[in-house]
Order: sequence, then C-alpha cells, then structure tokens
Amino acid sequence: MTATNKVCYAISTGEYSDYHVVAVFSSKEKADAVLYLFSEASIEEFSLDPEMPEESAGRLSFVCYSHLTDPKTRQLVPGIHAYQRNSENLFSQNQQVHRHGSHPELYNLHTYVWAEDKDHAIKIAAERFAHYQAIQAGIAC
Repeated sequence: MTATNKVCYAISTGEYSDYHVVAVFSSKEKADAVLYLFSEASIEEFSLDPEMPEESAGRLSFVCYSHLTDPKTRQLVPGIHAYQRNSENLFSQNQQVHRHGSHPELYNLHTYVWAEDKDHAIKIAAERFAHYQAIQAGIAC
C-alpha cells in the first residue's frame, strides 16, 4: 500500500461553525470502538498524505497579498503581489480570502492559489479579492 492510499478515521460532531473533529484513528475498528463515547458523532474517512491534483497538473503554489507595506512610510500600498511558495513553507490549502495581520483596521488581504505562473496567480487573486470586497459591500454573496 502506497502512502497516497492510506486513510485515517476521524470522529466528528456538530455542523457548520460547531463542526469539529474530536479524535482521529488509524483504523475504522479503533474508531468504532470508542464512537459510543461521543453523542451525535460520526466517523469520517480521510486520505492520509493525498496527492494534490493541482500539483500533479504542474501548477505552482503562490501566496498573494492585496497590499504591501512601504518600507519608508510604513503605510500599506495597494497592488496585488504574488510570491511562489515551496514545499518547505506550504500551508494548508486555503481558497478563501482573509485579512492579514493583527490589525483588522488594515485592509491587507491574502489568499493562497495554485496557478500556472505569477501572472496567473495575480489574476486569480484579483478575482477573489474583488468577490470578497463585493460580499463586504453587500452586493454579492
């Protein structure tokens, strides 16, 4: 059995914002043995070390920011910036846009994308940022 075929079994409870995984097991039998300890829980099967289809399709991983800090003025300067990530600094796959940093008043958004090149990453990020801003303005969902 190869690493891409291994699975793990998670006991989860809740829905939507209340959803959480309470335990993970190496076999379904082990998960079944303790499922009774958790009310209204279920067992979910997950691939362990799954192959990433984007990576196998030759795409590259980028992190994109909506602003950068000007080193002279220390002010945020708008413009989409993309940086390629490598296997040592890959974070979890994230398709959402998030505010960046510990200062919510700063409007610096970031997103992670799989793209063919830097220009493609910037195009994808621009679409996500525009959609996020439309949602915030109440004109999209």
